[in-house]
Amino acid sequence: MITYNFKLFDSEDVLANSRGEVTSPTFIRNNKLSPEGLFSEQIFGAKHDYRCQCGKFSDKLFEGIVCENCKVEVTKSSVRNTRSAHIKLAMPVMTKIAYDYLKKFVNLPKYQDMLTHPLNYLHVYIKRDNSGFPVVFNGELMYVRFEFASDIDDTQTNRFYLGTNIMGILEGLKMIDHQRYLTTLQRRKKNESFTILTKVVNDGKQLSSFIMTHLYVLPAGLRDYNVTTGTMHVINTLYISILRQNLRLAKVLEINQGLSVFNRVMSLDHAILTKEINFLLQGGGEYHGTEIPGISESMYGKTGLIRGEMLGRRLDYTARSVIVSAPELKLNEVLLPYDLVKKVMRPVIYRHIARSPVLLEKYKGFKGFKGKKALAFLYKYSSEVVDDIMFNKLDGNIPVILNRQPTLHLLGLLGFDVRINRNKSAKFIGLNPLVTGGFNADFDGDTTQLIFPQTDLAVKEVKEKVYATKNTFSPAHYGGILTFGQDITMGLYSSTCSELNDGCKPEELPGFVELNCLFEKHGIDYRLTTDMLPLNKSRVSKMVFDIQCLDYPDETLHEIFHEIKLLGFKYITLYGISLTLNDLDPYMPDKYDMTAIEFNKYVKESLENLKSKDSNFNFLVDSKARGSVNQVQQILIGKGQLLDIDGTVLPPITTSLSRGLNEAEFVQSIVGSRKGLINKVLSVGESGYFTAKLVKSTRDIRISSLDDCGTKSYQKFSVDNSLIGRITSSGELITPTYVSKNKGKIVKVRSPLYCKAEDGICKTCYGRILHKNLSVPESGQNVGVISGQSLGEPATQLLLRVFHTSGSTSMSIDELKAEYNQDVKITQESGVVSIEINDLIYLRNSKEVTLHLPLGTTKVKKGELVANIARSEGDISTKFPEIESIFSGVVPAKLDEAVLAPATGILRLKRLKCTTQEMPEKDSIVTWPKTVISAECYIEGDECDSESFDVNLLSTPFLFPIGSRVEIGQQITGGVIPFQKLYNLVPREDFIKSFIEKISGIYKSEGINIASIHYEIILTSMLSKVEIVESDNPEYPVGTIVEKDMKFDASDGIVTKEVLSSLMKVGLSKSFLQHLSLGYMGKAMDKLLSTYNDLGRYSADKLCLELPY
Repeated sequence: MITYNFKLFDSEDVLANSRGEVTSPTFIRNNKLSPEGLFSEQIFGAKHDYRCQCGKFSDKLFEGIVCENCKVEVTKSSVRNTRSAHIKLAMPVMTKIAYDYLKKFVNLPKYQDMLTHPLNYLHVYIKRDNSGFPVVFNGELMYVRFEFASDIDDTQTNRFYLGTNIMGILEGLKMIDHQRYLTTLQRRKKNESFTILTKVVNDGKQLSSFIMTHLYVLPAGLRDYNVTTGTMHVINTLYISILRQNLRLAKVLEINQGLSVFNRVMSLDHAILTKEINFLLQGGGEYHGTEIPGISESMYGKTGLIRGEMLGRRLDYTARSVIVSAPELKLNEVLLPYDLVKKVMRPVIYRHIARSPVLLEKYKGFKGFKGKKALAFLYKYSSEVVDDIMFNKLDGNIPVILNRQPTLHLLGLLGFDVRINRNKSAKFIGLNPLVTGGFNADFDGDTTQLIFPQTDLAVKEVKEKVYATKNTFSPAHYGGILTFGQDITMGLYSSTCSELNDGCKPEELPGFVELNCLFEKHGIDYRLTTDMLPLNKSRVSKMVFDIQCLDYPDETLHEIFHEIKLLGFKYITLYGISLTLNDLDPYMPDKYDMTAIEFNKYVKESLENLKSKDSNFNFLVDSKARGSVNQVQQILIGKGQLLDIDGTVLPPITTSLSRGLNEAEFVQSIVGSRKGLINKVLSVGESGYFTAKLVKSTRDIRISSLDDCGTKSYQKFSVDNSLIGRITSSGELITPTYVSKNKGKIVKVRSPLYCKAEDGICKTCYGRILHKNLSVPESGQNVGVISGQSLGEPATQLLLRVFHTSGSTSMSIDELKAEYNQDVKITQESGVVSIEINDLIYLRNSKEVTLHLPLGTTKVKKGELVANIARSEGDISTKFPEIESIFSGVVPAKLDEAVLAPATGILRLKRLKCTTQEMPEKDSIVTWPKTVISAECYIEGDECDSESFDVNLLSTPFLFPIGSRVEIGQQITGGVIPFQKLYNLVPREDFIKSFIEKISGIYKSEGINIASIHYEIILTSMLSKVEIVESDNPEYPVGTIVEKDMKFDASDGIVTKEVLSSLMKVGLSKSFLQHLSLGYMGKAMDKLLSTYNDLGRYSADKLCLELPY
C-alpha cells in the first residue's frame, strides 16, 4: 500500500525545486533556445540526449559534465519532463485560489473589488479591540483588520497601520498568531476552517504562504516547443504574457521607487498580472479571443496530463475492426482477418521464422539469416512460410481479448481463441452471435478493439478469468448472458409452432424432435415437453439457463449451445419468415377524434382481432424475436398517445403509420422522435459518467477474510429470483429450487448493511458470486466494482430505449365507482377536478379525468360509474434522471420532488390555493407567468396534527385520495422521493426497504432484473460515513464527517451517528485522485489541504489496476 502526505506548495518550495529563473519572454535567440527563456537548455536540461547546446560534448561518456561554453549539462533529454523553474514576481500576488482559502479566515473585501479598486484603498492595520485576527504586537495581544479606506472610521485612534495594498496584506498575514487563532476557530465551531488551518500549521506553513511571490514554471518537456515547425503548447502563450507584464510592472516600480503613494498605473498593472496568473492556473474561458486551458484544466479530461501522460495509452499488439456474425464459430472462438493478424503479430512471426527448421536447412551456412533485414525480407516475400506459421502455429493457439466500448461492465472484455480467416481479402472480425449480449453489440457496423496478450502470465490470466467460456452468467443477476436472439429465436419458434407446420402434432414438430435428440446424444438429463411449445425468446432463454445450471462439464454444455444455435439458423433459413406489403393491412377506425379511453378500447379490440389471424406480425411478436405490441399498434392500428417535450400527455393519434399521417399529426409525432434522438446524443455520456461514479464510490468494498462475522441483524425480503445466491438467517443458501418452493414468503437474509467484519464484507453476509455460478467468493475480491457496473450498465440501456419508442406512451384507465348509495360532489377550478365520493376526495388534473356526471352534487347508486381517471405509464427518458437523482441526493430541475407524509394519520385537505408565479420553463432561461394550483394539506394524527404542507396538483398529483390513512415517510404524491428526508423520518430498516423497492422498481419497469445484493452494496457505500455529535478532541470537532470504520481513542470522548451521503461525496471523499479523475481540481485541493498529517487514519490511494473477476 502506498500512502501520501501533501502540503501547501508555497513560494519557498517553488524556489527549492527550481533549476533557475526565467526572466525573458523571448525563447529563441540566434536560432537557438534562449538561456533565460521558457525552453532554456541551461535551466531545463539538454534538448538532445547527451549533447550540449554548442556541440562540444555529444556522447554518453560525458554524462554529468557542464559545458564551459554553453553552460548546458550533458544528460538525457528526458530530464526536461521533470526539471522546473520559477519567475520572480515584481510584486506579490493573491490568486483567486488563494483568496478562496484566505476568505475562510480573513475578512478580505470581494476579490473583484480588490482587482478593480486602486490597491492603496485597501489598508491593513492593528487595533486593540477584540475583533479581527490575534497578533502579538510589542508584547501586547492585538488584532489585524483588512478594510478599504472608505470603510474606515477616521475618528478611531487605537490602530497601528502595517501598510497598504498587497504588501500590507502579506505583512498582516505574517503577524497573525496561528495558535491563538486555532483556539478561536475551535471555540466558534468553524470545523472546515479549523481543519485546513491545522493542516497548514502542522506542515510548518502560515496563512502568508498562500500569497505568491514566485511563480512555478512547468517543466519544458510538458509544454515543449518544436523548433522545426515553430509550434508549441498553448500554455506557453500565458507564460509569455505573464513575463511581459511582470517586466512592465517591475519597470513601473523602479520609476516610482521612493514614492509613498501606490499610483493608479501600478494598481492596474498589478491587477492585470494577477488576472494573467489566475488564467494560467485555472483557465475558464477565452484568453484574448482564443480558448486556452489553464494548468488545472490541462490536468484532467481525455486530453489532460493525467489521462494523456500517466494513464492508459495506445498499446502495441492492438487493433480494431468491424464485427460480423459468424455462426459457425464455437463459443470460445473469434475469426480475425489474415492481414490484421499478420501485421499485429509480426514480431511473433519473426521469431517463428528464425526458428523454422525448413528455412534453417535451406539457408544453412548463410550468415545473414538471423539478421533483421533477412527476417523482414522473408516475412514480406516468403508467403508459404508465413502462411505455414499463421495457419499451423498461430491459428487456434493464441488468445485475444475483445473490448467493446463503452466498457461499462466486466463482460465488455472477453477472451477468445484466434481463428485466422483463410480468405485473405476479408477485413472484418467474425464474432459468435451468442456473446453479443455481454458486449451489448449488434452487427450494424459496430467495431471492437483487439488486444493480444504476450507474456505467459497475461495469457494465463486471460484463459482463467476473461475467456468467454468462463463468463456465461450475468454479474447483475443469476441468469445466463448467452444471447439466442432474433434469427435463432425465430428459427426455433418456427420449428416448434404448429401453425407454421400445417397443424402438426406438438410431439412431431421438427424442432421438438431434434432438440430432444440433441439432449439425448450428449447424455443430458433434460427434455422438452409439449407445454413449453412454441419456443419463444423467454422460453429459449429459460431452457438454456436450466441446462447451464446442470452439473455437466462446460465443454459438453458449450457444444450443446453451439448446436442449438445452428438449429436456429437452419430453420430460419428454411421457413423464411419475413414481412411483406401484404402483412401491412392497416385497421380503419370508425372515427378519428377519440378520447384516451375510447382509443384504448379500440386498440384492445384491434389487437384481439389481429391475434386471430395468421400474420407474420403475430409470429414475430409472439416469438419475441423482434418488435413489440406497441410497435405493431403504431404500424397497423394507430400511432397512439404521445408525450410532449415537457412530458405532457397529448391526445391520441388514431392514424397508423402504414396508412400515413397528415401534416398536423406528423408535426405532433416528431416531437417525441426528435426528443428521443437528442436524449440519446446528450445522455449516453452522462450514463457512462454515472457508471464511473458508481464504481469509484464502491471500489474499496471487498470480501473479508472472515467466513462469518456472526452478526444477528438481518434484512427482511419477500422471496423472489433477486435473492438467489444469498444466505438466510438459518444459514441456508437461496437457490432457484428454494425460490420455487417459497416464492412470496418473507425471509430473513444476511446483508452487507449489517456486516460486522472490519476488513470488508464477510462471505456469509455477501452470499455467492452470481457470474461464477454461485461460487464462494474469494477473500479480497472486489465486489463493489461488480455492483457499480451491474447498476450502471443497464442505465445506458434505459437511455437508448428512448430512441426506439418515438415519444409514444401507454395509458392505464381506472374506473371510479360509488361503493354505496350517496351524494357525489364534483367541482372544477383552474384545470383541477375535485370529486368527493366514498368519504374521500379525489384531486386530479382535468386532462386526466373523463366525467360521467355533471358538475355539482348528484345522487348515485351503488356501483354506478362516476369518472374514468387516466394515468400515463411515464416517459422512459425520465427513468435515468430519476435513478441518478436517488443516488446523488439532488432532484434535477426537470423532475419534481415527491411529498412525504411527515407523520402517521389521516391525510386531510385544508384548502386549495391558486397563485400566479414567474416560473422558468424547463431547460430554459425564459420565464413566463404560470398558474399554480396547490392543495394545502396536513396529517390528522392520533394525538396531534402535523404542520401543513403544499402539494402542486398539476406537477405532482396525489397517489391516493384525501382521507386515506398514511404512514410516516410514505410517498403521498408523484415525483422523485427525496431519500435524504426519508432517512431522517423513518427507522433504518424501513428506509433500506423503501430505497431498494424504489430503485429496483424503476429497473423492473423496463424489464431489467438486478440482484438485491447490488443495491445493498451501493447503499452500504452511501451509509459508510458518520457524523461526530460529541467530541473532546479538538482535531475532530462536532459536525465533522468521517469514515464509519475510523478508530478513535477512548480518551477522545467521541460519539457518532450514521449519515446518508450521496455517491459523489462518497466517491470523492476517499481520494484526491478521485477529484482529479472526475474533473474537480478545486475539490482535489480541498481534499489535500483538509487531510490531517496522520494519513494512516484514512484510506490511502492505491495506484494499481484490478479486474473484479
